[in-house]
Amino acid sequence: MSIELLKKLNGNKRGAFYRYLQGLEGTPRIAWYPSGGEDFRPLMLLSKEYSMKKPAKNGVKEPAAPELFLYTDYCPWTDSRFLDSFLVHYDARTKVEVLKIEQLPDLDLPLDKGLVDFPEKSKVTGKVVFLEMKVTSKTLGELVWPVIYAFVENEAFAAKVLFPQKAKLSHIIQVRYGGGLGGAGTRGLWVRNVLKRLGCEVFVADDMARNVEEGKDEREKVVSIYPELGQKDQFGLKEFRSIPSESWSGHGEVTWNKVS
Repeated sequence: MSIELLKKLNGNKRGAFYRYLQGLEGTPRIAWYPSGGEDFRPLMLLSKEYSMKKPAKNGVKEPAAPELFLYTDYCPWTDSRFLDSFLVHYDARTKVEVLKIEQLPDLDLPLDKGLVDFPEKSKVTGKVVFLEMKVTSKTLGELVWPVIYAFVENEAFAAKVLFPQKAKLSHIIQVRYGGGLGGAGTRGLWVRNVLKRLGCEVFVADDMARNVEEGKDEREKVVSIYPELGQKDQFGLKEFRSIPSESWSGHGEVTWNKVS
């Protein structure tokens, strides 16, 4: 289950993440953001503080907020602000900073040239870090989150880490997947195939993620490499919150959907 996933990511380390695991009572609810890049908006927009200010609509009882964030992105670039500086973002309304960082054991996962634009490894490829991040928001106050960031290909991580560990992820975010600064060879249309198997309760998606009628060739390419990502789960989605494109994605309205 998910606690086994977290223990695997920690390995034999005895640092900050180990102490976090030792203090857990039960398994934390995990939000996974594949191809998250340096987009830490979910630390605000998926918080219970935000849901109180923007309650669920359509009579939906919103599942509880996540307690830990998991990011995966193979990051082919040579620099990254949240690794090179403790100050990630600052403007008149919001400040995002790293309070603690710990390097966890590397993950040796493939970079398939059919799935990524830059299959050559960068200086961070395979690295995994545990971050304690703080968001100071004028509207939401101070939020402190545990974050795991793995610099790996999303498909490989799902097939070779999440499924073998029988991981359960309460929230999955498919926003700007393949539409950011480049690097992704797919738009993540396979993510919908695995929502139920990963225990997803809330699926957060933009127009790129919802356009499932397109991308047949892309899906076939992913499935040819990782067949387990082609098995389609049966599920229903009921939208209960939305925000306009300019507030997050840049690729259409973002919706919160309860998975059933």
